Amino acid sequence: RRFDFQNPSRMDRNVEMFMTIEKSLVQNNCLSRPNIYLHPDIDPKLQAKLKDIVKRHQGTITEDKSNASHIAFPVPGSLEEEEWVRPIMKRDKQVLLHWGYYPDRFDSVLYNYLSLWREMHMGSF
Repeated sequence: RRFDFQNPSRMDRNVEMFMTIEKSLVQNNCLSRPNIYLHPDIDPKLQAKLKDIVKRHQGTITEDKSNASHIAFPVPGSLEEEEWVRPIMKRDKQVLLHWGYYPDRFDSVLYNYLSLWREMHMGSF
């Protein structure tokens, strides 16, 4: 079937279809909403704006850093550094790194070698 996204009379049906798809993805754990931790050093005005953005995108704010899917940090004080990297998500033994001043497509997934070393030398807990 062909979708007509240009026709205004079909817009309600198209929106309804996408909302149904999104709901189904969430129910089947194929799509998860972001759970954001805002670092306490972020400017309070910026924190308020970020909370509004998270709410509009159906995310939640958490006070528990370990339960967060994303962590928002304040803007770095010194921007003169040539390169900087920040961990943005941890899942099992992998860490997603964001390279500063580069688009998201340059983000890297690295294996958490410290956890691997601990398991090999100390056993898993």
